[in-house]
Amino acid sequence: MKNPTIKNVSDLAGVAPSTVSLVINDSPKVSRETRQKVLDAIEELKYFPNSYAASLRQTKKNIFGIIVPDIHNPYYIEIIQGLKDKCDKYGYMLQISGTNYDIEKEIQELNLLKRMRVNGYVFVGTINDEHLVKDITDSTVVFIDKIDKTGKIPYIVIDNKQSIYKVTSYLINKGCKNIYYISQNPNTEILLERLEGYEDAMRENGLDCKKNVVISNDLCLNKLDAGYNCIKNIIRHDMPDAVVTTSDLIALGVLRGLHENNIKVPDEISVTGFDNIDYTQYSIPSLTTVNQPRVQMGEIAFSYLVNSNIDVSLNNKVLLISDFIIRESVKK
Repeated sequence: MKNPTIKNVSDLAGVAPSTVSLVINDSPKVSRETRQKVLDAIEELKYFPNSYAASLRQTKKNIFGIIVPDIHNPYYIEIIQGLKDKCDKYGYMLQISGTNYDIEKEIQELNLLKRMRVNGYVFVGTINDEHLVKDITDSTVVFIDKIDKTGKIPYIVIDNKQSIYKVTSYLINKGCKNIYYISQNPNTEILLERLEGYEDAMRENGLDCKKNVVISNDLCLNKLDAGYNCIKNIIRHDMPDAVVTTSDLIALGVLRGLHENNIKVPDEISVTGFDNIDYTQYSIPSLTTVNQPRVQMGEIAFSYLVNSNIDVSLNNKVLLISDFIIRESVKK
């Protein structure tokens, strides 16, 4: 469509023209789902209202974009909050884009951010998008929970390998030997490091680690369902004395599956998570986990975005401290 109108956008999105105007003006009155429908229609039709374009031109140095795989995951929400709080404090706008782990969706979101002329991008835990990042040459880019191998992009992480190593070693010291490891697909450096930490701890103590690694189907399901289904499958043929997971959501699914089978945690099986989302202290039993300083990650990303003259060669990797939080889900 050569010159799309606001009516064309509203028809495609299935909303009233007034709703499109509310989205364009960033009104809080519009639900997240409706807002996304309107933004998708704007992107598909290449609609860019003159008033909005003028607004963006005036404030283009004050807009940042953050791209996350799952805007419903509490882990990502707290990173976003850390960045947004800083943006609000210093007068920056923040555009939040969710990709649903879909590279085509990520391309759409990036195109929208480029048209908005954002001045900086934060990629959080995204995968297989190096070719997209490479094309962003006129703005500052920061990674969170994602490793840059080029030496050009600052990235903010914890020591993932050591964190899982510490968790697994603790369980071994408490007498656990048949320790299962449930992970998302280890298709990132972050998840590969966690797997190495588990394997190193098991090997150092003469324990078999290969047969106990289970990869969850968390993209086709969700992490809660993935953990739930994984543990149900495991206990059909074996009885672990501990389960290490790479996500609190996976661990919460595991707790549910064990509860339904009348298996007591931690008396019969210890369970650990990763991230320390707020839900973990309220589960029954409360979940032992690795704390990632999520809000701090967002705050540090903001510092890089507003100080684009930082010499990345000297500050490429920001390694934050993680805490092993021992709660009721493991033997003490």
